[in-house]
Amino acid sequence: MACAAIAGAAALTPVATRAQVALGLSAATDYRVRGVSLSERRPAATISLTDDFANGVYAGVVAVAQDAPDSHIRFMGHQEYLGYARRMDDGLTWEVGLDNQHYEGYGPTPLRLNYTEAYAGLSGRVLSARLYYSPNYNGSDHNIAYFETNAVVRPADGWRVTGHAGVLQPLNSWPFVARRPRYDGRVEVIRSLGRVELSLGWAGATPSVRPDPKRSDGGVILGASVYF
Repeated sequence: MACAAIAGAAALTPVATRAQVALGLSAATDYRVRGVSLSERRPAATISLTDDFANGVYAGVVAVAQDAPDSHIRFMGHQEYLGYARRMDDGLTWEVGLDNQHYEGYGPTPLRLNYTEAYAGLSGRVLSARLYYSPNYNGSDHNIAYFETNAVVRPADGWRVTGHAGVLQPLNSWPFVARRPRYDGRVEVIRSLGRVELSLGWAGATPSVRPDPKRSDGGVILGASVYF
Protein backbone atom coordinates (compact mmCIF):
# COMPACT_ATOMS: atom_id res chain seq x y z
CA MET A 1 0.00 0.00 0.00
CA ALA A 2 1.30 3.36 -0.92
CA CYS A 3 -0.26 5.10 2.03
CA ALA A 4 -2.68 4.62 4.85
CA ALA A 5 -5.43 6.25 2.91
CA ILE A 6 -5.41 3.11 0.85
CA ALA A 7 -5.48 1.03 3.98
CA GLY A 8 -8.64 2.85 4.92
CA ALA A 9 -10.22 3.13 1.49
CA ALA A 10 -9.07 0.03 -0.32
CA ALA A 11 -9.14 -2.26 2.68
CA LEU A 12 -12.73 -1.26 3.38
CA THR A 13 -13.84 -2.14 -0.16
CA PRO A 14 -15.73 -5.41 0.23
CA VAL A 15 -16.01 -8.34 -2.14
CA ALA A 16 -19.65 -9.16 -1.64
CA THR A 17 -19.98 -11.95 -4.22
CA ARG A 18 -17.63 -14.67 -2.92
CA ALA A 19 -15.58 -15.67 0.08
CA GLN A 20 -11.94 -14.63 -0.09
CA VAL A 21 -9.11 -14.62 2.45
CA ALA A 22 -6.02 -12.56 1.65
CA LEU A 23 -2.69 -11.88 3.33
CA GLY A 24 -0.84 -8.77 2.18
CA LEU A 25 2.68 -7.45 2.74
CA SER A 26 3.44 -3.87 1.72
CA ALA A 27 6.23 -1.31 1.88
CA ALA A 28 6.05 2.39 1.04
CA THR A 29 8.18 5.51 1.26
CA ASP A 30 5.56 7.17 3.49
CA TYR A 31 2.53 6.10 5.55
CA ARG A 32 -0.44 8.44 5.59
CA VAL A 33 -3.91 8.51 7.05
CA ARG A 34 -6.28 10.89 5.28
CA GLY A 35 -3.40 12.80 3.75
CA VAL A 36 -1.36 13.20 6.95
CA SER A 37 2.02 11.48 7.27
CA LEU A 38 2.22 9.38 10.43
CA SER A 39 5.72 8.08 9.66
CA GLU A 40 7.20 11.61 9.35
CA ARG A 41 7.65 11.02 5.59
CA ARG A 42 9.85 7.99 6.28
CA PRO A 43 9.42 4.42 4.95
CA ALA A 44 6.93 2.08 6.58
CA ALA A 45 5.79 -1.52 6.13
CA THR A 46 2.40 -3.12 6.69
CA ILE A 47 0.97 -6.61 7.03
CA SER A 48 -2.75 -7.15 6.51
CA LEU A 49 -5.17 -10.04 6.81
CA THR A 50 -8.63 -9.70 5.29
CA ASP A 51 -11.60 -12.02 4.93
CA ASP A 52 -14.63 -11.41 2.71
CA PHE A 53 -17.33 -13.95 3.57
CA ALA A 54 -19.89 -15.20 1.08
CA ASN A 55 -22.75 -13.80 3.21
CA GLY A 56 -21.53 -10.21 2.76
CA VAL A 57 -19.64 -9.85 6.05
CA TYR A 58 -16.03 -8.69 5.72
CA ALA A 59 -13.30 -8.07 8.27
CA GLY A 60 -9.61 -7.29 8.45
CA VAL A 61 -6.63 -6.28 10.54
CA VAL A 62 -3.60 -4.19 9.56
CA ALA A 63 -0.32 -3.77 11.48
CA VAL A 64 2.20 -1.04 10.63
CA ALA A 65 5.93 -0.74 11.35
CA GLN A 66 7.91 2.47 10.85
CA ASP A 67 11.53 3.16 9.94
CA ALA A 68 12.08 5.38 12.98
CA PRO A 69 14.64 8.24 12.95
CA ASP A 70 16.91 6.30 15.34
CA SER A 71 17.47 3.76 12.54
CA HIS A 72 15.37 1.10 14.28
CA ILE A 73 12.24 -0.54 12.90
CA ARG A 74 9.44 0.11 15.40
CA PHE A 75 5.82 -0.98 15.62
CA MET A 76 3.73 2.12 14.87
CA GLY A 77 0.09 1.09 14.96
CA HIS A 78 -2.81 -1.07 13.93
CA GLN A 79 -6.24 -0.97 12.33
CA GLU A 80 -9.21 -3.32 12.62
CA TYR A 81 -12.51 -3.22 10.73
CA LEU A 82 -15.73 -5.21 10.44
CA GLY A 83 -18.51 -4.56 7.97
CA TYR A 84 -21.40 -5.86 5.94
CA ALA A 85 -21.97 -5.24 2.23
CA ARG A 86 -24.84 -6.11 -0.08
CA ARG A 87 -24.98 -5.80 -3.84
CA MET A 88 -28.28 -4.55 -5.26
CA ASP A 89 -29.95 -5.51 -8.51
CA ASP A 90 -28.75 -2.32 -10.23
CA GLY A 91 -25.11 -3.25 -9.56
CA LEU A 92 -24.49 -0.78 -6.74
CA THR A 93 -23.22 -2.04 -3.38
CA TRP A 94 -24.17 -0.53 -0.02
CA GLU A 95 -22.22 -1.19 3.16
CA VAL A 96 -22.10 -0.40 6.87
CA GLY A 97 -19.41 -1.13 9.40
CA LEU A 98 -17.02 -0.16 12.17
CA ASP A 99 -13.29 0.45 12.18
CA ASN A 100 -10.72 1.20 14.85
CA GLN A 101 -7.34 2.86 14.31
CA HIS A 102 -4.50 3.39 16.78
CA TYR A 103 -1.11 4.85 15.81
CA GLU A 104 1.84 6.14 17.83
CA GLY A 105 4.55 7.62 15.60
CA TYR A 106 8.20 8.14 16.49
CA GLY A 107 10.50 11.06 15.85
CA PRO A 108 11.10 14.67 16.96
CA THR A 109 7.38 15.49 16.74
CA PRO A 110 5.53 12.20 17.37
CA LEU A 111 1.89 12.17 16.35
CA ARG A 112 -0.69 10.04 18.15
CA LEU A 113 -3.89 9.00 16.42
CA ASN A 114 -6.54 6.90 18.15
CA TYR A 115 -10.25 6.57 17.33
CA THR A 116 -13.17 4.28 16.56
CA GLU A 117 -15.76 5.16 13.95
CA ALA A 118 -18.88 3.89 12.23
CA TYR A 119 -19.35 4.26 8.50
CA ALA A 120 -21.87 3.77 5.71
CA GLY A 121 -21.17 3.80 2.01
CA LEU A 122 -22.34 3.24 -1.53
CA SER A 123 -20.10 2.04 -4.36
CA GLY A 124 -20.24 1.25 -8.05
CA ARG A 125 -17.74 0.10 -10.65
CA VAL A 126 -16.01 3.50 -10.87
CA LEU A 127 -17.16 5.72 -7.99
CA SER A 128 -17.72 5.16 -4.28
CA ALA A 129 -18.58 7.36 -1.31
CA ARG A 130 -18.49 6.82 2.46
CA LEU A 131 -19.56 8.84 5.49
CA TYR A 132 -17.81 8.18 8.83
CA TYR A 133 -18.63 9.31 12.35
CA SER A 134 -16.35 9.08 15.41
CA PRO A 135 -17.49 10.06 18.94
CA ASN A 136 -13.99 9.66 20.48
CA TYR A 137 -11.47 11.11 18.05
CA ASN A 138 -8.00 10.73 19.57
CA GLY A 139 -9.45 9.03 22.64
CA SER A 140 -11.34 12.09 23.85
CA ASP A 141 -14.86 13.49 23.57
CA HIS A 142 -14.05 15.09 20.23
CA ASN A 143 -16.76 14.28 17.68
CA ILE A 144 -15.84 14.28 14.00
CA ALA A 145 -17.45 13.42 10.70
CA TYR A 146 -15.45 12.43 7.65
CA PHE A 147 -16.73 12.16 4.09
CA GLU A 148 -14.77 10.68 1.22
CA THR A 149 -15.23 9.94 -2.45
CA ASN A 150 -13.05 7.50 -4.40
CA ALA A 151 -12.71 6.72 -8.08
CA VAL A 152 -10.89 4.03 -10.04
CA VAL A 153 -10.37 3.64 -13.79
CA ARG A 154 -8.63 0.79 -15.60
CA PRO A 155 -7.04 2.17 -18.77
CA ALA A 156 -5.39 -1.16 -19.69
CA ASP A 157 -4.99 -4.69 -18.42
CA GLY A 158 -3.01 -4.69 -15.18
CA TRP A 159 -3.24 -0.91 -14.72
CA ARG A 160 -5.40 1.15 -12.35
CA VAL A 161 -5.58 4.88 -11.76
CA THR A 162 -7.24 5.90 -8.50
CA GLY A 163 -8.31 9.19 -6.99
CA HIS A 164 -9.51 10.18 -3.54
CA ALA A 165 -10.93 13.34 -1.98
CA GLY A 166 -12.00 13.69 1.64
CA VAL A 167 -13.06 16.26 4.21
CA LEU A 168 -12.86 15.93 8.01
CA GLN A 169 -15.23 18.14 9.99
CA PRO A 170 -15.00 18.64 13.80
CA LEU A 171 -18.52 18.59 15.26
CA ASN A 172 -17.80 20.13 18.67
CA SER A 173 -15.31 22.57 20.14
CA TRP A 174 -11.70 21.45 20.61
CA PRO A 175 -9.18 23.33 22.76
CA PHE A 176 -6.89 25.42 20.51
CA VAL A 177 -8.42 23.92 17.36
CA ALA A 178 -10.83 25.82 15.16
CA ARG A 179 -13.96 24.04 14.00
CA ARG A 180 -12.99 24.33 10.36
CA PRO A 181 -12.84 21.43 7.92
CA ARG A 182 -9.62 19.75 6.84
CA TYR A 183 -9.37 18.51 3.26
CA ASP A 184 -7.20 15.75 1.86
CA GLY A 185 -6.57 14.21 -1.53
CA ARG A 186 -4.69 11.43 -3.26
CA VAL A 187 -3.98 10.25 -6.81
CA GLU A 188 -2.20 7.01 -7.65
CA VAL A 189 -1.15 4.82 -10.55
CA ILE A 190 -0.98 1.08 -9.78
CA ARG A 191 0.58 -1.66 -11.88
CA SER A 192 -0.48 -5.26 -11.14
CA LEU A 193 1.99 -8.05 -11.94
CA GLY A 194 0.31 -11.22 -10.76
CA ARG A 195 0.37 -11.21 -6.97
CA VAL A 196 2.59 -8.09 -6.91
CA GLU A 197 1.46 -4.48 -7.18
CA LEU A 198 3.69 -1.45 -7.74
CA SER A 199 2.37 2.05 -7.10
CA LEU A 200 3.31 5.67 -7.64
CA GLY A 201 1.15 8.35 -6.10
CA TRP A 202 0.78 11.72 -4.43
CA ALA A 203 -1.09 12.52 -1.20
CA GLY A 204 -1.54 15.57 1.00
CA ALA A 205 -3.92 17.54 3.20
CA THR A 206 -4.60 21.11 4.26
CA PRO A 207 -2.07 22.17 6.95
CA SER A 208 -3.98 22.06 10.23
CA VAL A 209 -2.33 19.14 12.03
CA ARG A 210 -0.44 19.72 15.30
CA PRO A 211 2.27 19.56 16.50
CA ASP A 212 3.85 19.51 13.00
CA PRO A 213 1.74 21.05 10.20
CA LYS A 214 4.35 19.93 7.64
CA ARG A 215 3.06 16.38 8.01
CA SER A 216 0.16 17.48 5.81
CA ASP A 217 2.37 18.78 2.99
CA GLY A 218 1.80 16.90 -0.23
CA GLY A 219 4.40 14.35 -1.28
CA VAL A 220 5.16 11.62 -3.78
CA ILE A 221 4.86 8.05 -2.46
CA LEU A 222 6.33 4.87 -3.94
CA GLY A 223 4.96 1.52 -2.83
CA ALA A 224 5.06 -2.21 -3.47
CA SER A 225 2.71 -4.94 -2.24
CA VAL A 226 2.41 -8.69 -2.53
CA TYR A 227 -0.76 -10.67 -1.82
CA PHE A 228 -1.20 -14.34 -0.96
